[in-house]
Amino acid sequence: MASIYRHTSRNGWYVQLCLPTGARVSLWLGDVSKAGAQEICRHMQRLAAASSANTTPHADSLRWSRGTEHRIKKKLMHWGLIPDSNIGNYTITTWVDHYASDRSDVKEATRNKYKNCRKRLLEVIADKDIRSVTIADAKRFERFLEGRESTTGSIIKTIKQIFAGAVDARLLETNPFDGLAASTAIDPTRSAYITQEMSDAVLAKIVGQECQLAFLFARYSGLRIPSEIMTLKWTDIDWEANRITIHSPKGERYQHRKTRLIPLFPCLIKPLTEASELAADRSTYVIDRYRTSANRELRRRLLAAIKAAKLTQWPKLWMNLRASCRTDLEESFPTHVCDDWLGHSDKIAAKHYKRVTPDHFAAAVGTVTGTVIKSE
Repeated sequence: MASIYRHTSRNGWYVQLCLPTGARVSLWLGDVSKAGAQEICRHMQRLAAASSANTTPHADSLRWSRGTEHRIKKKLMHWGLIPDSNIGNYTITTWVDHYASDRSDVKEATRNKYKNCRKRLLEVIADKDIRSVTIADAKRFERFLEGRESTTGSIIKTIKQIFAGAVDARLLETNPFDGLAASTAIDPTRSAYITQEMSDAVLAKIVGQECQLAFLFARYSGLRIPSEIMTLKWTDIDWEANRITIHSPKGERYQHRKTRLIPLFPCLIKPLTEASELAADRSTYVIDRYRTSANRELRRRLLAAIKAAKLTQWPKLWMNLRASCRTDLEESFPTHVCDDWLGHSDKIAAKHYKRVTPDHFAAAVGTVTGTVIKSE
């Protein structure tokens, strides 16, 4: 409950408020009109009610708390009626940095994604207070991305998430990016199937035994590169049972996806055996040489091998190798087995991994030409 009182000796009004804790506090308003004091009293009552119920305060009261003078803000914060963040002003840069550092539940790569999206945003919108970012700014950013980014949907989805965090922190009343479509539709022009002949040609040109192993594991075992290949240890290979335990950093948040078993496919036995003999007892990991620069170094060597093999560089280098592996396995094994070996669902496989191959076309043509079509 809140009430206003006229001070008997000072020229002005003050509000008495009963906090959710039961304590009674007073806020000196100074020389304001009675109507002004009553309005402030209503705002404080709403803030106290929202704090008690752990709900979002009335929009008008929230707006008032953000715009009021610093002395009153400090009081409201001290009483727990508004969060600390309402005291400071966050620009786009400072909020994204704060949001990224506060997300202890995500990996460093995800935090870097937040900052990369901020970089894109600042190409269009000035680094201003996030409360002044408008829906018009958001739409202008969407138009800027059109035709420029192959990952437009992902960028918008991430920025919506970042600004939703500001809404949760009561820095914003609404998310200016909510109206944008964060489409995650797959661009078919970036899908490719790497044939056996292409794979053999590239493998023959790859320099370095460990880079060759990374390529083989991506193309014929469907490992994610570099995350899963870099966690593979020699002790994960069961030579007798012909099985390999794969540790998946991407699936760490899900108990059933942390690890998976895959076969030791025949095409991997000889190169793995040769590599293990050279590694002896001094190496823990199968890929030991590029521990700090795997992504850059493995990509560089794969690009060089594709060029040396005189092939056209395909998009999403490692992703399409993994997709080609899934496509091949689907021809010989049940869907649920392929899902288990590659560590994803069939729904994800259908969207991201399954490819139409030249052999599919050849088989279809052979079927058609072998059919007798009678004319009427």
